[in-house]
Amino acid sequence: MNFFVRSTFVSKYRISAGFVLSDEPVNQTLFSASKSNVLTNGDVFDGYVWVNTDLESGSLAEVDFGADYTFPISDDFAGGKLGGYVELAHWEYPDGRLGDNDKGLITKLNYSGPVDVCLKMTQLLTSGCGREFNLNICKPFTLYESDNGTTIALAPMVSTSYLDNFFADGFSNVQYGTDLFVKNGNTSFDIFLRQQEGLQDGFEDGIVVGAGFSYSF
Repeated sequence: MNFFVRSTFVSKYRISAGFVLSDEPVNQTLFSASKSNVLTNGDVFDGYVWVNTDLESGSLAEVDFGADYTFPISDDFAGGKLGGYVELAHWEYPDGRLGDNDKGLITKLNYSGPVDVCLKMTQLLTSGCGREFNLNICKPFTLYESDNGTTIALAPMVSTSYLDNFFADGFSNVQYGTDLFVKNGNTSFDIFLRQQEGLQDGFEDGIVVGAGFSYSF
């Protein structure tokens, strides 16, 4: 069994669909436990709890519970690897600003090769049962590797979302930015920037910045 903890501080809470759920700075903390090679070599079962806290008001805005399964599809696809992902999630909103709760089914097709590509669908099982399709493309570059195992990497990215009755319809935004990672063994630190260009009314143009710390054991 493997365990993972990540704590992130972000200037505001904006999701991939482009909606801003909180204009306040937030802390987002993830706790997960996983087991590998359960059904086939290279697969991972994972269970998690994710907590979003507004730092200015001190309110607990969101608590998510979920389970997911990651599995390999091909180790030789277009010069890279292809994998799949499926997740069942429950999103609870303790302070009531986003309602009571929602449930969702999330699926992903992940390609890792000359560039990394993730095609994600989020299907709401409540709140009108709409769906979001998100395409994310990034290209990691290793900037530095030391003899003691420290790695520094940069990962520019661009993404867009298409909404189908997901509180709106049509292409909602384009986001672009970069992540800077510093990793040593089981510990990593990263800073990131995301600029959003809204493609319709109700979706802002603006920057989100953040920093995170992760530890696995």
